[in-house]
Amino acid sequence: MIELRIEEGMLLATLQLTHKNKTIELKRALIDTGSTGTIVSVDQAATIGIVPEENDSIYRISGVGNGICCNGI
Repeated sequence: MIELRIEEGMLLATLQLTHKNKTIELKRALIDTGSTGTIVSVDQAATIGIVPEENDSIYRISGVGNGICCNGI
């Protein structure tokens, strides 16, 4: 079971992302119940071998109010 917590008014959880037997821990994953997708930092994904390919789209996102910002795939 994933433990949810509220920090600075945001619903967060610690999640693990695994790719080809490599795992990273995302300690402050934002839980957005109205989201239509999932975004992971390009830098964090690269540490376990997930890298954008030639035709992939890279998005720059930012949050309203709390300033969450990253390049994501």
